[in-house]
Amino acid sequence: MAKILIIDDERAIRRALREILEFEGFEIDEAENGKEGVDKAKSGLYEIIFCDIKMPLMDGMEVLDELIKTKVETPLIMISGHGNIDTAVQAIKKGAFDLAEADIRFAAWVKEKENSIQAKKDGLTAGVNEDLKNRLKAEVKVNEARQAEIARKSAAAALAAVAKPAEEEADEVEAVSDAVDSE
Repeated sequence: MAKILIIDDERAIRRALREILEFEGFEIDEAENGKEGVDKAKSGLYEIIFCDIKMPLMDGMEVLDELIKTKVETPLIMISGHGNIDTAVQAIKKGAFDLAEADIRFAAWVKEKENSIQAKKDGLTAGVNEDLKNRLKAEVKVNEARQAEIARKSAAAALAAVAKPAEEEADEVEAVSDAVDSE
């Protein structure tokens, strides 16, 4: 499974990207600032790094410079909500793999993916709940059938117990009657 690092100071962006990428089967790690991101990226454990351009402590361009300087060869995709064409060109020239513009369309795309994931989760939950409900109904029917069988056997046993003394009494009455008749 490919492992991806997301470096962004905005928790909502990290969370949205995490959910989207995990849904696609990727393993995700996060860093909330450039310094933390560089430290994690140096481990070499990642196949791709997403990095915001504007962040406190160390911005995305500084992260890119540091990764190049320390020979981290993981492809870096810059995320920009404030970027312009010059920033994109500069990032690509320095060695960034690509630039994703986090504008209104990006936010809408992320929101659409979030909604799709949530709908899928809700659908799965509903499916699981429906499955559990059906299993429970089946279990109740089985238990009801067992209880009915137990009740039937108990009733039959009770009738047999009552009938046996009655049969024995009838046999005694018949024996006495036969004895009286033979005298």
